[in-house]
Amino acid sequence: MKKKYVILSLLLFSTIAFTQFRQQNKISIPSLSLNSMEPTTYSITHKKTIREHIHASFGFRGGIFSSSIPQFDSVFKSSSGAIYGIVADMNIINNINLEIKYHSFSKSVSRSDEEGTDPDVTTTSLKASWDQTNVTLGPKYFFRPNSNIYPYIGVGFGYFGATLDYERKVVVKGSSPSTVIDPAKHKTYSTFFGLAFEGGMRYLVADESLALFVNGELSLATIKNFRFDDADNTANTLKNYRNGVNFGGFAFTIGFIYVI
Repeated sequence: MKKKYVILSLLLFSTIAFTQFRQQNKISIPSLSLNSMEPTTYSITHKKTIREHIHASFGFRGGIFSSSIPQFDSVFKSSSGAIYGIVADMNIINNINLEIKYHSFSKSVSRSDEEGTDPDVTTTSLKASWDQTNVTLGPKYFFRPNSNIYPYIGVGFGYFGATLDYERKVVVKGSSPSTVIDPAKHKTYSTFFGLAFEGGMRYLVADESLALFVNGELSLATIKNFRFDDADNTANTLKNYRNGVNFGGFAFTIGFIYVI
């Protein structure tokens, strides 16, 4: 996790430093005043074209991600959680940019549940954590703007990876006491065939050098041989284990970018 924060910090500082040297699109026109022979300078701001507005950008985003993994909500009490990441794009032709995106999603749980009444009580203890990283690359198309608002759609292809730590312990007290401990497991899942569809709007502010955006994204990525509990042999779990599950989901994010 420390490496992620170091990388994000370096990218942020380098972006800010770069924007300090960004050229200003102003034209100075000298003229003579009737009351004075000293020249007067007027500044005319050059209005950028749509291609200049979307030429290149770099920024940060954060929001909510909802996982599509079956049983994710039953293990972690919720299938949704916070995500954060970075985004960068560059114009390649007309209104089409090439975009690269990164986001990270994590969930963890540590709980103990009891069932039954004394003296027959079953206590189930569970510790689990999930760390997921998505990196996609693909085209983004900008529609004709309305004022400073730029709607867009895009598609990305790339890497989806996740790490699962899972440990479960069941203790039965009473007339037939017993203890069942599932071996703690640490597993990594990944695929380079992830797919993400997105749509959103970009709003230019701060003299057209900074933009805010809202974005919705649907992602698809299949992993096989996946289940939380290795002792879970129900029909649906075994079917998903063999055929694969989608560990993509839906994300809603907001963020800001520097327009280069």
